[in-house]
Amino acid sequence: MFLVINDRNPRKFVDTPYVNWGIIFVCVMVAIWQLGLSTGEENHIIRTYGLVPKDLVGLEVSAILALVSSQFLHDGFMHLAFNMWFLHTFGDNIEDSMGHAKYLAFYLIGGILAAIAHFLSVSQSGIPLIGASGAISAVVGAYFVLHPRARIRVLIVIIPIYLSARILIGGWFALQLFSAFGDSSSSGGVAFWAHVGGFIAGMALVKFFARPEIKLWPSKEEDEDLRSWLEYKGLKKKKPEIIRAQGPWRKEPDAVVIEEGQSPWIIPKPDPRERNRPRSMLPENPRK
Repeated sequence: MFLVINDRNPRKFVDTPYVNWGIIFVCVMVAIWQLGLSTGEENHIIRTYGLVPKDLVGLEVSAILALVSSQFLHDGFMHLAFNMWFLHTFGDNIEDSMGHAKYLAFYLIGGILAAIAHFLSVSQSGIPLIGASGAISAVVGAYFVLHPRARIRVLIVIIPIYLSARILIGGWFALQLFSAFGDSSSSGGVAFWAHVGGFIAGMALVKFFARPEIKLWPSKEEDEDLRSWLEYKGLKKKKPEIIRAQGPWRKEPDAVVIEEGQSPWIIPKPDPRERNRPRSMLPENPRK
């Protein structure tokens, strides 16, 4: 059993992920609203705004609208908490890679395709589908394509460790796929096929929504996430530092001291007059 803590993957284009925060806010507000309902009222809301697969067979308008509305309903605190924490961890980087408007469209479309995948697996079921996990699976699929070597900190039992995204997310997807094939019941529970469908949809859609300058499936040499991680761990050598200072020039290990106003790429030559002066005439303590 593992728990995702956070990722070490700074944003590059977007200062504040407004859309991701907005989705989390709406889901939390809806959950708080659900707490004030009686059991009968809540069941009515879930059947009305959740996706009932057998209603989608007849292309009923309410079922079509439920492809979107079901993404904002949750069944209890733990269901909400796990979904929102995954979205908080991975969603900001996908919004950064796409921009605000495109990310919102990507999120909703990914959730719709995830719900359709669930419908195809249990088309005659009368049990409503609710939750944001299908859309979040699409976000995770996009993250897998865009940031395969980003480091994610997870808690395994009680030990926090960093894993690369391709190992963690790849293992998570394999578990969802195995569970989906092993779950032959249509009596409710976890919608594994929604997770699988959302993940595949996210991987497929990301190239249509990502910024043109974003590299899909970056190689080891092109991966900025890996470069940032190596520098963070001190495993990547940095270039010698250029230090500006007044006074005569001198070269030190891993540093070059040059006069103020001099180009940092040109090392000034010593003044021949200084070279020919008697040693006794040179100042003992040159100004630094």
